[in-house]
Amino acid sequence: MASPYTASSSPGYHSPNMQKHPLQPPLKKYSLQPPHKQLPLSKTMPAMGYPGMFPQRPSQDEDILTESNVRNGFIDRPVVSNEHTCAHDIVYGKLQDDQRLLGELGNFMVDVLKRKKTAERITGPASFKPPIRSTLIDSKKEQWMQELAAGVVSLRKLARNVPHGFKGEKLLETLAARQVPFLRATWYIKVVGLSEMSQRNASNSSNSTSQSLQWTYIVTDHLKKQLAELANINASAPPARGYKGHPSTPNQHDSAPKPWATAESRARFEQRWAYSTRLTQWQYVEGLLEQRNFLRWTLDALRNSSTFEIMWLILTGIVQDYVDEYRRNRTLMKLLIDTLIKAYSALMQIQDHEQVWAYQGLRKDIEHMLQSLFLSTPDMFVVPMLYHQYRHLFDMILGEKPQQSKALPNISRVMSEYWTLVKARNEVFCGTAEQNAPASASTQAVISSVERNPLVPSVVEKPRDTIEEEQVVQILDELGRTIASGSGLLIHGDGWINTEGRTATSAAEAIFDDGHLSKPSVFQIVHIMCRWATSDYGIKADQSIIFLFDTLIRLQLFSYQKYLLRLIARGDLEVKHRQESRVLRCIYYLSAFPLPSNAPPFLVNQRRVAISNHRSDDTTHQESQDLDRLKYLAKLAILGSEDGSPCLFGQGAKDLTQQTPNDDRSSYHLAITDTIEQELHLALDRASRYTILHFTSEWLVQEVKRFVVKNVQIGEDNWRVMTSPGSCLLNARQYVMVIKILEYAKDYLSLVDVALWVLEKTNERDLYLYIIDTLRRHANIWKLVDKTGNRIAETFLAKHNSLQNRGNRERSLMMYIVQLVQEGYQMKSDMHAQFQQDLQAKPRVGYVGSSMSLLEDLTLLASNPTNASARTLAESLYSRYHSTAGSIQSILETSITAIRHAIRVKDDPTLAPMQFELYSILAAFADLFRQLGEQATITGQLDMVIVSWLTQQDLSNTDMPSAFMEEMNQPHSWIPLFITLLIARGAVNLDTIFRNNVLPWFGQIGGAIQQQTEPDLSVDVTENRLLQFCKNLVVLVRLLIVQDHCHLATENGADSTAVTWDLRVEDIFHLEAQRLSQLSSSLNKIEPMFRLMEHLLIIATNLPLSSSLLQDLVMLRAALLQIGWFRQACIRDLHGVYQRFAANEAEAATEKKIKKKMLCIVDELIGGNLCETRSSMVSEAAPDFIDKLQRVFTNMNQWNEEQCRVQVNLLLDNIMLSEGNMLNHNNPHILGDDATADLSLTSNVLPSTSEMPSSNKDLDSFVQFFYDMVLSPPKDDEQPSGAQRRATFFKNLIHGVRESVLLELLKYAMRLLEGDPDMPFPGNMLLLQTSDAATTNNGTDVVWDSEQYAHKNQTFLTIVQHMTAENVWTTEKKIEMVKMLYKQIKQFKNAIPTYKVMQGAHATYADAVRALQLVKNDVNLAIVLLVTDGLPDYQPSESIEEKVTLQDIRTSLLIRLRLMVPFVSLIWEHPLKTECDILEWIQVLVPLLVNPVVHGNGKQERFFEFVLDFVSLLIDEVPKDLRKANLNQLSSMQTELSSVPAIFHSRLKRILPFLTHNIYLTSTRIGSALLGLSPAVDPQQQQQHLEACLDQSKPWEWLEDYMSDPPHDNDVPVNLAIFNARKSKRADGTYIRWFKHGFDEGFASDNSEASWRVCAMGKYRPQSNRPTDDNGFNFIVTDDEEMPDHHGSSASTPRKRPLDMEEGELLQ
Repeated sequence: MASPYTASSSPGYHSPNMQKHPLQPPLKKYSLQPPHKQLPLSKTMPAMGYPGMFPQRPSQDEDILTESNVRNGFIDRPVVSNEHTCAHDIVYGKLQDDQRLLGELGNFMVDVLKRKKTAERITGPASFKPPIRSTLIDSKKEQWMQELAAGVVSLRKLARNVPHGFKGEKLLETLAARQVPFLRATWYIKVVGLSEMSQRNASNSSNSTSQSLQWTYIVTDHLKKQLAELANINASAPPARGYKGHPSTPNQHDSAPKPWATAESRARFEQRWAYSTRLTQWQYVEGLLEQRNFLRWTLDALRNSSTFEIMWLILTGIVQDYVDEYRRNRTLMKLLIDTLIKAYSALMQIQDHEQVWAYQGLRKDIEHMLQSLFLSTPDMFVVPMLYHQYRHLFDMILGEKPQQSKALPNISRVMSEYWTLVKARNEVFCGTAEQNAPASASTQAVISSVERNPLVPSVVEKPRDTIEEEQVVQILDELGRTIASGSGLLIHGDGWINTEGRTATSAAEAIFDDGHLSKPSVFQIVHIMCRWATSDYGIKADQSIIFLFDTLIRLQLFSYQKYLLRLIARGDLEVKHRQESRVLRCIYYLSAFPLPSNAPPFLVNQRRVAISNHRSDDTTHQESQDLDRLKYLAKLAILGSEDGSPCLFGQGAKDLTQQTPNDDRSSYHLAITDTIEQELHLALDRASRYTILHFTSEWLVQEVKRFVVKNVQIGEDNWRVMTSPGSCLLNARQYVMVIKILEYAKDYLSLVDVALWVLEKTNERDLYLYIIDTLRRHANIWKLVDKTGNRIAETFLAKHNSLQNRGNRERSLMMYIVQLVQEGYQMKSDMHAQFQQDLQAKPRVGYVGSSMSLLEDLTLLASNPTNASARTLAESLYSRYHSTAGSIQSILETSITAIRHAIRVKDDPTLAPMQFELYSILAAFADLFRQLGEQATITGQLDMVIVSWLTQQDLSNTDMPSAFMEEMNQPHSWIPLFITLLIARGAVNLDTIFRNNVLPWFGQIGGAIQQQTEPDLSVDVTENRLLQFCKNLVVLVRLLIVQDHCHLATENGADSTAVTWDLRVEDIFHLEAQRLSQLSSSLNKIEPMFRLMEHLLIIATNLPLSSSLLQDLVMLRAALLQIGWFRQACIRDLHGVYQRFAANEAEAATEKKIKKKMLCIVDELIGGNLCETRSSMVSEAAPDFIDKLQRVFTNMNQWNEEQCRVQVNLLLDNIMLSEGNMLNHNNPHILGDDATADLSLTSNVLPSTSEMPSSNKDLDSFVQFFYDMVLSPPKDDEQPSGAQRRATFFKNLIHGVRESVLLELLKYAMRLLEGDPDMPFPGNMLLLQTSDAATTNNGTDVVWDSEQYAHKNQTFLTIVQHMTAENVWTTEKKIEMVKMLYKQIKQFKNAIPTYKVMQGAHATYADAVRALQLVKNDVNLAIVLLVTDGLPDYQPSESIEEKVTLQDIRTSLLIRLRLMVPFVSLIWEHPLKTECDILEWIQVLVPLLVNPVVHGNGKQERFFEFVLDFVSLLIDEVPKDLRKANLNQLSSMQTELSSVPAIFHSRLKRILPFLTHNIYLTSTRIGSALLGLSPAVDPQQQQQHLEACLDQSKPWEWLEDYMSDPPHDNDVPVNLAIFNARKSKRADGTYIRWFKHGFDEGFASDNSEASWRVCAMGKYRPQSNRPTDDNGFNFIVTDDEEMPDHHGSSASTPRKRPLDMEEGELLQ
């Protein structure tokens, strides 16, 4: 080691740069050498030497010492004697005489110049050698790095001593720390990389990884380490800050560590990060990084960011710099968009937290990035799956109101328009195009469009002035069905909302387009709405209009006075116009419309004058008579007689202090009398609406409100009176009669007002039940009136609080308040808590001692059947038995015994004189159980108890039957009436008994009857307890379901011995309310009705024709089908009824028979009447199946579309259930398909409909008829709305047909697509039906219309899409369809020259083919031939092939592509070659993009976009194991895709694999030259050569400002021979410079006349002041430049002389 005492090295150490003992080189003999790199004057005569050099030669004349030379010196004698003689004349004359010699001389000189130029070219390989790194001490390294970073010392100088010790990440860290300029830093990275490559080459390393890829890994690792520093800091913070756990991201604590401790550390990080990212971008542009891997890493790093901060750094520091690179490839763009939108979604989920402000910048950057990407490449945003998931976010960022600057309104508008188009393209593949696409224009307008094919998904803006009647009617129908159900409306503030979330405001916005309609459009919509409101077939048109305007006037939406003044102003009421039909109708409306409430007297007088015209008062007189008649009938209904008093309630009404009894005999007879109601109906029908409302609102309602207690004198005889002044005196019967009169008058507003008034004023507990029934019956009306819902709820709450304060508790009121809350009423919190407390409170139990047994108590009640007795007994029984389990069931069983004892003494309780007593007993017991329910249950009803008790009654126990069963097995049993009264008095719900007891009883009877033999059924019915029980059940069903009048009339032909029970009007009222709310409000509610029908059919099918029970069942079935509310419930949702109760499958023959009968029942319920009666079948043949279908289609309109659809479904079900000749599907009789048919035939079991053979002729006829109707062109006089209605009908019909029918329809559709295999292309691709194909094969002339063909394809596509959406095919069948469509689409790939001719010459397919044959497949000549001369000697035929245009072929291709859309996912789910073969699909679809059929030479942009989206979606979803093969396949297609129009070239290029590029190589052919290959013309080969150059790390050799030492002509990284470069001109020799510029050249002073020197020849020559650049490069003044003047200034700026190159060596 070195001595510490000396500065010299130790003897044993020597520096590698110094020799220990320097040696002196030996001396060499001098020999004259030629100049370096100087060519001799002549290669053939070396003796001539070198130009400018005159060396001494031995034995030369001047060296020979002759006497003359010694004495006189050497004298050089001239060649000629006279040097002043010129040879010009000699030579010139010779040349003039011999022109050949002159030409040879010129050729010689040209050849000399060429040889000189060739000789000057640089040849051979480049002698470039990269700089060699040296080992320097640390101080030298530091100094070198400082010089590199300072930028003062040139790179050429730094290259002489490049230090070792920096490579990899250490090199990047050093450059970042020094902040070296990017050019110099990149230069150093190249030098280090070249050194590393040379070392690997020298060591023969087996590593095949390129330098670019290795360096890419180093750069990415360096960037990841910097990000890891930030991630590690964030990792020590609470986990809430993580991006992947974004729901908890905003929860940041003050104690959490910050990313940087100080501002300086943050500045250092930002400085280093900014430098690293910028240097990385510089290296990427220079080609030092492997592009594919680096770009993929940037996107992966962005996606895998652990925090929002890291994502923000990557987005702003890296990703934004490479956006242009991402745009070059769809795969990269998809990854970027996917990452950005998911990050944006995570940000939006935390936007409500307080830390969201910290990420506002990131959110805006993501928005701006997505918007920028979208504006530049909107195609990349067609990503259906991503769009479907984040549709609302895309709408927010790119939609109608994107977050753009106000200074860029045009950008926002363009973005919105682009997004509308891209949105539609996404929805085509998402299955939402039908829901989101606006209504299109008329079919004819769409078909006539040439550029936009009718099948291409596009967005057509709907004109605001175009009103679609179907759309308005559809919205109103939906609202109408909801309102008619009675349970579809909810309370919503002061208004309403239906169960689907639609309010009055939203419905108005949907109908009136948010108010953006013109005035005529508004009038048109109002006209449509009025037509819809007055389209009730059950009411006359005039009456419907009157009802409509009655409501509008009373709700102050229509002014009667303005209408009257309008008629006066128009002069319609003048005498000369009054007889016109229009004026007569107006006068009729004036007399019918009601006046507003509190109408002024002058308006009443104006009305009278306008109607009577001063001449007669007949109208007023008639109105007075009608009013008096109505008052009279109302008194009869209330009092039963006329006492001459003007008061409704009689003369003594003002003196009453309590309600009149409602349980005596007189009240009973009034309650069961309904003849007055019939007369009242007739009177109301004859009266005008004005008279009716005058009768109800101004007389009836006022009379009711005056019927109150006037004054109560407390005395010895009335101290028990519980009424007070102002209390209502109505009893239950009177209230119900008043409500029914208002219902008959259809004055529902007054009806609700009366109900609420009675609720406030009455103290009668029996009225509460009927008030609630009133509001339930008409809930769909009062909920539509603003603020009425809250008013009703507040009234009930006030009544409840009033009763609660007095210690009373009404469960019925409390349960209705609960219902109102469930329907949307918002109760205040304090009131809600108090009400819950009241609801759960138990009644006080007092002790009532009694020595009587339960049977004695009940027998006493039977002897005194009054309401008061029932209430008293209920309190006593509850106090005694409330703690005993099963006590109420015991009371029920004992009640049956007590009632039987009470009526045993009566001979025939069905006789009219005895029915009152029986009714009173049963009603008293019903009231008893209602009172028990009020005290024992929270709901006030005994549903579970009564149902459990009835369920325990065993039909099969004939040995020891219960009292209930003994009575039910008796004829004329009173049990049905008792059960009915339990329901009518509110003790139990109708739906509960009907579902849980009545239907199971019928099911048990049906099963028992099927097991019995026919002799057992032929026994007299009085001896057959089972049949008698069934007959009593029939009576019970009639009471509960059918009976709607007090007296039940006996149908014609019914058994005269059948028992009928009379019900009071109050009972009927409550039963009707129960039927409407519990049996008809929804499909679930009406299900028991159809189950009852099915049970009746099963029982009737197993009964002999002689059975008397069979007649009862038939008549009950007929009565059930005539129930109005049942039919309305079915008609309200016809499709739902059909699907629920008629569309289920049947297997066995017996089930099919029952099924057929159920189909006819449904048909009769909806009023189809398509099933023929037996008489019509006997008298004449039944209509053919196709005739019935034709009848349905003929009668279809916008109002009965759903009914016609269900009728078609029923007809189809009949033919699918038919059994050949055994059954007639036209016979709907309840007893069977043939009354005389042998029942043994039912043992035959037929296959299910899914297994039925296709030989069903009716089914085949339907399929043919269906497609004939669907594909038929629209009639000339048909309105667009009619065509739209027909299309909607077929679409809805598909959703309801059976699976077997749908399979047949799809099968026929596939046959249409396959076409005739014997026909050539394109005839086999045309959508031809059987008739068209037959006509074509026969050679008959066919009328071909391209517009009709396009319409036919559009309709076919729509229908087939709806059929495939039903998903009835198996996966194997779907794959088979995909393969079939693939084979067909593949046929369009050929014949591209023919398509080009068709496109260019607008010719048909046949003409284009013939033209190509004539010109030997020259496309341009064929186009010229067709455009100019035409086809010679050619007579076109009338076949279809002669008329097929390019648009027809385009339509045929497009329909097949659109049919593939629902099965796109099937392709990548089954991608193998044996299945759908996704690679083959891509191979077929990609070339279609350059097919003129698709792009139309740039005119079919929508079609091109659709195919492009289709292909892109497939490429995106290629499985991983097939991606490499797919990339190779796409790469091989680049050559054939070059013929796409320029407008589509960049869009097509993005779906291909990413192409590596370099700024220096991409635009030239230098890549091939660098590899030593011939220049490539094929773009694919050029790309391969470019990638080979990058793989060989050629860009690493391109060093700036570097020259090897010593320098050579071709010592550059890129061989100059590639450019045919010539050697640069060297400076003149010394002698030549002296000759030109004198001996003092270069030594003159600046202030002297140094620019002028005297040369040896005595002439003045200017001195050459050649300017130089910063690097010492001399500017060369060319010959055509001006010489400097005498002042030394030049007229033009000197310029560098470039290397001389041959013209055309560099391309582009």
